[in-house]
Amino acid sequence: MKTLNLRVGSIFQNLTSTINKQDIQKEAESILSEKLEKCKNQREYVELLISNIAFNAESTKVIYALLRSLIEKEQFPYMPGIFKAANDAQDRIEEAMPQLHPLYSSKLANLDNLDDAMIKKVETVFATSKIEQDLTIIFMEAFAEEKNRETFAPLFTYTPKEVDSSVKKYSSMYALMLLDRVKFTSQPESVTQ
Repeated sequence: MKTLNLRVGSIFQNLTSTINKQDIQKEAESILSEKLEKCKNQREYVELLISNIAFNAESTKVIYALLRSLIEKEQFPYMPGIFKAANDAQDRIEEAMPQLHPLYSSKLANLDNLDDAMIKKVETVFATSKIEQDLTIIFMEAFAEEKNRETFAPLFTYTPKEVDSSVKKYSSMYALMLLDRVKFTSQPESVTQ
């Protein structure tokens, strides 16, 4: 497992080496700002973020299920097929949102008692979930490229669960590293609960 983690860590280091951390941070702050402006109050803002977190997390779970299947079958990804499966799953996720939102909400925030710390927590989880999803897709795209076959082929010597665990670990770690120092803004004074 140590060798797998070293390999996956090296892959993520290479995949993220050209990503401009400041651009990621500015984009996260901008997206949060846009979402905040669309909402009438703190509760609506947090509910919107929770829906987005649920969508991102459930979409990422689908990508990991596809990754496990590929490892089990010892196949390299075919990205048009991956995107089609992911898009189909996202339609089902949207349909399931009435059930998903309360589940995620219960884990993330007490909507009846919001404070700045809770809002910042939800903002952080939202931004991290989005970047983790993006990094997982970038990983799959690199895995699919013919020129990377030599780098990715050793993944087939591990179990799907081991590869899944390692990729999750590094996508999460790199998402947090890319978000370091993001200034999550609390609600302006004029917005009330």
